[in-house]
Amino acid sequence: MIRALLRSLQPREAGLLRRALMAMALSALAQGAALALLPMAFAQWFGNTTPWAWAIGFTGMALLCLWLRRYAQLAGYRAGAEAAQALNRRIGDKLVQLPLEWFVERRSAELNRLVTHTVLQIMSTPAHLLQPMANALLTPLALLLALFFYDRSMALAALAALPLLVLVYHWGVRWGGQAEALSEAAANEAAARVMEFLRQQPLLRSSGRTEQGFDLLTEALAQQQQAQRHAHWRTFPAALGLAVVLQAGYSAILLCGLYAVLGGTLDAAKFLALAILATCLVEPMGALVNLGTTLRQTRHGLNRLRHLLQMPGLPEPLEPQPALGYDVQVRDVGLVRQGQAILQGIDFTLQERSLNLVVGASGSGKSSLLRLLARFSDVSSGAIHLGGVDLRQLSALARDTQVALMFQDSPLLPGSLLDNLLLGRPDASEEQWQHAARATGLDRLAERLPQGWHTVLGEQGVSLSGGERQCLALSRVLLKDASLILLDEPTAALDAISEARVNRTLLQLARRHTVVLVTHKPTLAPHADQILLLDHGQLAQVGRHDALMATPGRYRELFHEREAINRWRLRPDPTVPQRTVPHDR
Repeated sequence: MIRALLRSLQPREAGLLRRALMAMALSALAQGAALALLPMAFAQWFGNTTPWAWAIGFTGMALLCLWLRRYAQLAGYRAGAEAAQALNRRIGDKLVQLPLEWFVERRSAELNRLVTHTVLQIMSTPAHLLQPMANALLTPLALLLALFFYDRSMALAALAALPLLVLVYHWGVRWGGQAEALSEAAANEAAARVMEFLRQQPLLRSSGRTEQGFDLLTEALAQQQQAQRHAHWRTFPAALGLAVVLQAGYSAILLCGLYAVLGGTLDAAKFLALAILATCLVEPMGALVNLGTTLRQTRHGLNRLRHLLQMPGLPEPLEPQPALGYDVQVRDVGLVRQGQAILQGIDFTLQERSLNLVVGASGSGKSSLLRLLARFSDVSSGAIHLGGVDLRQLSALARDTQVALMFQDSPLLPGSLLDNLLLGRPDASEEQWQHAARATGLDRLAERLPQGWHTVLGEQGVSLSGGERQCLALSRVLLKDASLILLDEPTAALDAISEARVNRTLLQLARRHTVVLVTHKPTLAPHADQILLLDHGQLAQVGRHDALMATPGRYRELFHEREAINRWRLRPDPTVPQRTVPHDR
């Protein structure tokens, strides 16, 4: 486990941990050396000789042990804190490299447990676990060598118990290891269910499942409790066996010492001191099972952490190239997920300073295409070029600076309204962010909030309506002022007045930027420079609105269907008697 932890750290943090380990080992050996001086001190004391030399030696070794332990403790705390900081930083660096589809609900729960539980376990290992482990292994070793110096029969009795002790310990590791793995899996499942239950509260309440909605969570928590209980009972026999072996070994050491005293080869004073040594030899080894269990759990968590850090992310170019413009070329692009073709044979060009609509039925691949344009994942075949450069040859910083994307769900941070607006451009001036807010009507929302722009929105912006969240997300995109702007249903939750305001803003935006808009509404279709129709993951039609309407095809059918829907009206049925609602007088 220690080697795995050292491999997971950078050289600086690994050096701190090595120094802490060295201090802990020396502290445990110094403790054993100090205790090893007790028999000679006792013998001289009861032999009417003042054991000044031995007392001074014992005091010196004890002080050295205390100093080393204090240094080791501080070094362990520092190494643990530095290791946790380094691992969290590496996790953060890795997460921004992973494709977006990696972040499903269950993995988010595992990641949350990894950061909040596993990293803390790793941090506590050098601070709280390694010193007791060093005391349990190295101090008895030093005392065993001292026993050979004082009485060989007592040392051989202790040595004879060692193979049996190792056998019981490894048997406990094998016996409890599987149960511990099942317990960890159950804990991850419970964490996923807790996050799922919290995030789906609006759905559960609107569906009237406020009580039945607990079923999956209750089942996961019950399975976790059962798995933990099972793991406890699987480790209990090993702990009991270890205690039996230690007590048997301790009794054998004392019996050998008594036999030597009765035989006249060992004086009583030295035997008394050796009995204390035997106690100090056995006592720290009793914690081996619990310490070993905790270290194994930490090692399992460290393995999961290393697996995350070794996952292949989106590759970065060795020599990034700058984009020479912001036109987009999509060449024979295909996307395959879990053996299923999401997109195939997509080929088109987006000119600079143009408004491009992506339309199609639900599930046709529109949002997937938008994510590929932002390089949230790589294409399975073909290539996408921005400004004549393959997206894979742009650095992450250059790509994130030149591309802005608005999702359908409009994710928000639990900060203030202004914090969320400035997320994509924290150095924006007040004039700039006020202009972006007026373009979507967000300034009117700020006027209605109790603390204006500094009103805290809460987790996921729960205090805002769906339309208000979309206004904020769209304002954030406008403020970023990226060259390529990708919008996924930006007006789906807006009222008619707000939608008209946003549409005017998008038309103005297309004069300076390349805008790609996924939509089901035909409002902007006559004004679009290009319309892309996706059907079952393929590019079915491309062109301007007038040309597509003049050509029989799926686009004309969709447009007429949308117009028919817009003409729907609610009228009373003449065959149904009308009820008169009385007015209050």
